[in-house]
This record gives sequence, structure tokens and C-alpha cells, in this order.
Amino acid sequence: MKNIIRRLTVLVLSLLMMTGAIVPSFAVDTLPAPGGLWDIKPGTWYYDAVKYVSERGLMLGTGYNLFSPHMNFTRAMTVQVLSQLSDDDLTLYTDTDFPDVPDGAWFETAVSWAVDKGIVAGIDGKFKPNDNVTREQLARMIHQFAVKYNITNKFPAGPNTADGFADAKKIGAWAVEDVEWAVYNGVITGVGNDKLDPKGTATRAQAAQLFYTLHFMKTDSVLPPDTKDFDAIETKESDAIQIFCWGDSMTAGGYPEELRDYAFAQGYGTRDFKVYNYGAGGDTAEHVAMKHGSMPMYVAPFKIPADKTPVRIYLYDENYELVVSLADLGTKGLSPVTIAGQKGQISHKYDEDDNDMYFFTRQGSGTFEEVNVDRLTRVVTNGMTMPDKDDFHVIFTGPSNEYDYDEADKLIATQQRMIDYIGTDNYIIISLTSLYYMPQIWEFNEDLAEYYGEHFLDFRTYAIEHGLEDAHAQGLIDLDARDEETKQKDEENIAKGEIPYSMLSDYEHGNHIYNTLLGQQVYKKLVELGYIEATK
Repeated sequence: MKNIIRRLTVLVLSLLMMTGAIVPSFAVDTLPAPGGLWDIKPGTWYYDAVKYVSERGLMLGTGYNLFSPHMNFTRAMTVQVLSQLSDDDLTLYTDTDFPDVPDGAWFETAVSWAVDKGIVAGIDGKFKPNDNVTREQLARMIHQFAVKYNITNKFPAGPNTADGFADAKKIGAWAVEDVEWAVYNGVITGVGNDKLDPKGTATRAQAAQLFYTLHFMKTDSVLPPDTKDFDAIETKESDAIQIFCWGDSMTAGGYPEELRDYAFAQGYGTRDFKVYNYGAGGDTAEHVAMKHGSMPMYVAPFKIPADKTPVRIYLYDENYELVVSLADLGTKGLSPVTIAGQKGQISHKYDEDDNDMYFFTRQGSGTFEEVNVDRLTRVVTNGMTMPDKDDFHVIFTGPSNEYDYDEADKLIATQQRMIDYIGTDNYIIISLTSLYYMPQIWEFNEDLAEYYGEHFLDFRTYAIEHGLEDAHAQGLIDLDARDEETKQKDEENIAKGEIPYSMLSDYEHGNHIYNTLLGQQVYKKLVELGYIEATK
């Protein structure tokens, strides 16, 4: 009977809490940080953590639109948040033998769960729910939680001992292993002056940071990545027309330069019409998006030396998978990069097994200090810092992905992320052109055309139907001077729906004629969309 009453009590309390009729101190306003919490300001060290845990309902306000970041955190609050993090069926946990955990208390279920999972054991036979939790107690609970739920950090970078902290001897013998685990995995850091303050009480801000980190590790097996450099990007403003051409070798081959030269021929000058070739041979659509900024690229923890010695780095994508075959590591959209506030170049070479190896080399002059990159850190590329919202973007991605003809949606998804990141409608999407690599390419391009509408440039159809004629008219080729073999190959290609042989340098890539005509067609598309005037 007692259990039935207890269950009903817990149910009623839960319902009251959900409706806002009861607001326990551990959590509960419905207004998420930062907009609804007046005491959480951007720029504070706990801002991101509070925003994260409040948006997920792990920790919210203390009432009156306040989070109270400096208020102490209690043991009851700690197990309550951990129980929510577990995603367990908490209705199975109602009984506890602690005399200071009353029947029906808002934390009773959480305490029962924590005892069952071996996360807490009590103090002198009591739980002491209202005691402020100490930093070493937090380390103990979080470590036990991580062990129970198989939570790991793929990239631990902290010291594997607490001996380096001035107050390491103050750590209780029972908590040394837990604190060292937390330090090694980056869950707990010092409080300044080389101190851990293990006996100090934890504030709500510190607790938010810990639970932010723990939840991220539980979900992705990594610490929350460092994105400060990316968040601080300020795009450059320019009075000139700026065209950014993104792609793989089909872009690197030269059409952006032809676009620029054609613009000059229409009266534009070098100062008022700028074209950037951000094409790199072999780059997939995803690689291009990483350089562009619409898909994150991270570097794993490493130490940046206090000099210009190249140091090996490992690059990871948004799924925390190793980035391989990032093609062009020159200035085309990637380097110079910024990592942890340090500018430098990323270079590449192969090991003896032909595996990719990447290296970071600082640039600049003066005296350097060693920088410890202690977690996944977002790489800021050159391509992220150049454009502004008024610039124009030409996207020619996809050939290096080796899509099937019915996978246009995959390319569209990546390209759309680029467009969303740009935050403007000033863009052009170029069709794929090589029938050799995609036998049913027209179906793929039809899907692109349907999705992008007026922003789609069907260069493939133009090249097949009008390419040779226009090239001849401009003196790019003398059709009458072709030998019989070349003429026959042109006719065969056109008949089967391939780019004319005279416009190709190999089975896929275009030659000077191809790039000249593509540059002109991009220019005319810019005019058609009203982005630029036909002539200066």
C-alpha cells in the first residue's frame, strides 16, 4: 500500500512540475538561455553550457527568469540531472533506505536510481540531499555514471594524473581515481592558479559546464568542440563585385579566370570585378563545403610548438570521422587557416603506405608560445573569412563524388547547406557535364534543374548544342580545319550526348575552349539573374 501511495505521490508531483505548479530549485523555468534568462550573458565562460543544458531541459531557471549561475549546487540536484541524462525508465525507481529522503520528495526517484546504478552510496548512512555538492563528489558521480553507461572521450588530452595541481593532496583518497579520470578526459579543469579546489562547492554554472560536457560525450564520445575562432569570424566588406567559384578540378581548371577576363572585356576593371578560384582537384562536395564553412572541419588535440616546426595533425568531419583525401592544400579556400587563435598553413604528404598525412606550420614573425589544443577545435579556413553577404557564389561540385544518376538529392543536400550558410540568393549552380562518369547524367541534371530553377546553369546542354558553333564564331577553334578523326569524335560525342571531343582535355575535364565558354555562360547567367550589369 505504501508503494502505491508513493507512486501516486511521485506521479502527481511530476505532473505538477510539468505544468509549472511546482518549481523545485534544481531546474525549471520554461524560458531557455540566453533569451529568457536575464543573468546569462554572451561572453561569460558558462554561456554555451547554460544554453545547451537549458535547451535540453537538463537545467533551467530558478524562477523569475534567472539561472543563478553562482548559486551552489546540491547533491539532490546532481542526481536529478544525472537521472535525466540516463534516459532510463525512472518509474521503476521509487524506494530508498536513506532516512533523509522523504517519501514523495522530488528527488526520491533520482536518489533511488543513483543508488541502484552504484553512482552514490551516501554519507554516514544518509544521502544529505541538501548539502552542497563538492567538486570531488561531482567527479565521483560523473565518473561512475560514465562507467555505467560506457561513456568515453575519443580524444582525451588532459594529464593522466592530478599531481600537477598545487592542491592535489587535498583530494580525498576515495576520489583520486575519479578526479584523475575527470581531468584526463577534460570533464573537470582547474579553477585557476594551478588549483583544482576538490573540497570547494560547485556552482550551478560549474555544474552546467560539467553536464554539458557529459551529455556531449554520451552523445558523440567527444568533448564539446572549441569553436571560438569560427564564432569570431568577421567577413570582409568590399565595394567590388566579388565572385567566389567553389568546386573541384572542373573549377580549378580555369573557368573562373576566363569569367574574369570576359568581365574585363565587357568594361569591368581589376578593382571592381574580382573572381576567386576556390577549386581543388579531387575535392568532393563535402570537402568543398568544409573549406567553405557550411560543414565543420575539426582538428584533433595536439600541441602547436613555439616555433615554425611542422607538426602532424588529424582532421575530422562533423561526424567526427577522419577526413581523408582533402585534395588541394594551397591557397584555394583552405590555407591560411586559423587553429586555436594561431594562423598557419596546412600541408600534406603521403606515408609509405600512401595514407594521407597533414601538417600544421605556424606563420608570422616574433616570439611564439606553445599552445595546447586540448579538444576537437574547429578549423577556420581562408574561404570562410573572405565573402560577405553581398557577394556572389558559383558552385560546381559533385563530379568527384562519383554519384549514381539517382543520387542528386545527396548533392543537393550539401549544396543547400552552402547556400544556407551564405545567407543569400546570390548563387549559381552549374550542371554536371561528364557522360563518361555518369551514363544517365541527364536525369541527374534534371533533378538539379527542377530544384534550383533559375539559379541552375545547364552548361552541359549548351556545350553539346552550341559549344562548337560559338567557339568557331569566336575564333577559339576552326571547325573546317579539324582532321577527320577529330571531326568524327566530335560528331560521335554529340550524338551520344557527351561534350564535344574538341572541348575536352580528357574523358572528363574541359580544355581552354570548354573553360572559356563556361566562363562566358556564368557571366551571362549573372546578368540574367540581375546580379551584375551586362557592361560596365
